[in-house]
Amino acid sequence: MAEYLGDGIYRVGKAERLWSCRKAVMDDAIDQVEPGIPPADARFGWFKGAIPTPSNEGGFYVVEFLDDQKIRVLAYVDMYGRAFTTETGFERPPAQPQDLFIALAEGSSSNGTIFVRGEDGSPIACAPFTKSGSGQNAKYTIGETWYDFKGHGKRLHYYDLMTRAYLAFVYRPTLGKATLPFGIDEVYRVLTQDELLPALKTVIERANKVETDHLVTAHPVVSKLSDRLIAAGIPDLAAEDEDAELRLIRTAQYANTFFVRDMNESSTLPETTIWEIEAALNLFSLTESLLQALQSKGELASLAGCEAYLLETAAGQSIELELASELAVGKPAGQWQARSHIAAGIENMALPLRVEARFRLDLPAGQVKFEMRVPDASMMASLFDKSEGEAAVLAERYAQQVGLLLVDIAMRSSARIERVDLVARTIGRNGSEDVDLFSASFDRDLYERSNGFLEERKGDPSTLYESLPDQAIRANFTEAASLSATPQPDPHAELSPEVAAACGAKTYRDLEIFFNAELRSTAECLADAIAAAADTSSAVASVRQIEADTLAHDSNPPHRRSVHPPSASAR
Repeated sequence: MAEYLGDGIYRVGKAERLWSCRKAVMDDAIDQVEPGIPPADARFGWFKGAIPTPSNEGGFYVVEFLDDQKIRVLAYVDMYGRAFTTETGFERPPAQPQDLFIALAEGSSSNGTIFVRGEDGSPIACAPFTKSGSGQNAKYTIGETWYDFKGHGKRLHYYDLMTRAYLAFVYRPTLGKATLPFGIDEVYRVLTQDELLPALKTVIERANKVETDHLVTAHPVVSKLSDRLIAAGIPDLAAEDEDAELRLIRTAQYANTFFVRDMNESSTLPETTIWEIEAALNLFSLTESLLQALQSKGELASLAGCEAYLLETAAGQSIELELASELAVGKPAGQWQARSHIAAGIENMALPLRVEARFRLDLPAGQVKFEMRVPDASMMASLFDKSEGEAAVLAERYAQQVGLLLVDIAMRSSARIERVDLVARTIGRNGSEDVDLFSASFDRDLYERSNGFLEERKGDPSTLYESLPDQAIRANFTEAASLSATPQPDPHAELSPEVAAACGAKTYRDLEIFFNAELRSTAECLADAIAAAADTSSAVASVRQIEADTLAHDSNPPHRRSVHPPSASAR
């Protein structure tokens, strides 16, 4: 066996080198992190034999060859796709966490990912790989990654794959300023752990740091996110803008996209900046998911191609019309069910760029009206590096496509809907009013003849809009009633006898008073029940009991409904 000299160094005798050892010295195994580190004449590779290994495992070691007789052990690699940093040989299977491992994608025998263990123990994806063949004949090719393997990443034997991956992703970053780049997983981790504005600045700083290492390139999706955040002015926010309390929400139950909101009502942060931040994050998330899906199928696509595809086909998605909640949807084909379906459709739109949609429904008349706020040309130009003219066309097409998606949602929400009106305005800048973009009307006959406008939603919708009758498109905005200007009923007007009997109120004002009293009564019951609870479990049980009692009484006329605190046995 080899003689251990300390400091990870073994001396291997001549006879052992000749008869019981296998090794490979690799070209370009490690490029210098900085001048002299590692030395220009340093040699690295893998070594098998003479150094103890766990019995029956067949593992090998990643090593530095110091001279003809001496080697320095860096890591042990088993035959299960795992590498463990060590200075000495293992006689038993390692009891320490793995520092690098490879794993095939679920359900795949040829596509996988190389991972390293992060500082907190969580896995960090470093590179995809493909595998061909099996057993001793298997060959591995490292896919697109942030590290430049200088042409040595194709058709590798298992030993070569694990050695090059360990040296690049684990060992080299320990030598100096070279660090693992700020990858996709790290972006998500920072977004969930830090407040949003500091997190966004961290993303920019870490992405920029990658540029200090000539062999390392940030993931294109991360680089693009950083570029967009810089374009949105995040590094240059004024002191007063730092007061913004941005809250990041991911709508996991619905579209699973990001929503950004400023919780500080006195904040001076422009609304357009918030929209640009949200767009940058959603483009990052949706593009990364699309690239991953294509990669799992063995397909290659560029970042620009994926983003263009997402923008062009965003309105072509099939939208679920059921809310992810326990709320009742109302009577079949009724007003509440239709409103619930429309609201669910809006919540479930997975859009790369924010579109705000408000609607008014008059089911007896068979009409729905949407007011949309959409990105303007300046935002499109900033996000997608377009000229002013190209951005204007892109902004209008996006608004028209999403408008048709809203029409589809409304028409599917109830068979009683016969007409949908759209009014679109681009978001105003610097405190100015929103800018009129277009208005249009669509009837059910046209909707059904056009297969739900699916082709137009996935392509160019301008021809459809231009084909509408004059009275259905580009109407005078001054004549288009605004949802914000919806007339409110006279609070003292008497309700119809039928409504009065059902609601137990004579006027709208009486109904409002009763509604507020009911809320107050329920709140008082909740407060009393929680105060009387002996522990958290009892408090939760009390809240659930009151919730159940409230829902159980919802079918009663309001003037007969009552809510009682739970009995002692319920607690």
